[in-house]
Amino acid sequence: MRLLNRSAQTRPTSIFWLLILSLAIYGSTAGYGQTTTTITVAPTQLWTDTGVSVSPGDAISITGSGELDWQSSGCSWPNSNNCTSGPGGPSPSVCNSPNNPNPAPYTSLPCNSLIGVISSSGPNNGTPFEVGTSLTSTTASIAGELYVGVNDGYLPDNTLGWQATITLTTPQRDCSRLVSFRELFLISFNH
Repeated sequence: MRLLNRSAQTRPTSIFWLLILSLAIYGSTAGYGQTTTTITVAPTQLWTDTGVSVSPGDAISITGSGELDWQSSGCSWPNSNNCTSGPGGPSPSVCNSPNNPNPAPYTSLPCNSLIGVISSSGPNNGTPFEVGTSLTSTTASIAGELYVGVNDGYLPDNTLGWQATITLTTPQRDCSRLVSFRELFLISFNH
């Protein structure tokens, strides 16, 4: 009986694992795609986790809809539109009113409006940005979870609420340096 040398015995196994590895590498390049998620923004908390993880280079679009009542006990502010507003918030005169006892936590953004933040260590550790009724295809510069929220200084009296539809587009990664199936096949038989 003739014994096979060690390299001949392991060749089928080597080919198998090289093919598995190439499939894993090839599968990881299929990261290009688009996902859409719709969530309800919690009206009585500053931040709502969307469950969307973002990577640098991802394109994010968010559309807000619905009505938020930001003072359910009644509204007596002038020009307040009955203390309800869409995701864009009320008019600036309401935000800057001396009658507002609870200014918005992020004063550089419209009060009582839909806002967002990307953070890998919780929503309070990121830089908030305006969403309003529509944030059109902004590119993420950092990795983390996407949160949306209500820029309101007093949240417990909020009712009704908004919906946020998030579209995340992941760019196709550069695959030019990956080994092709043909190269793997040739490499496995030449060794």
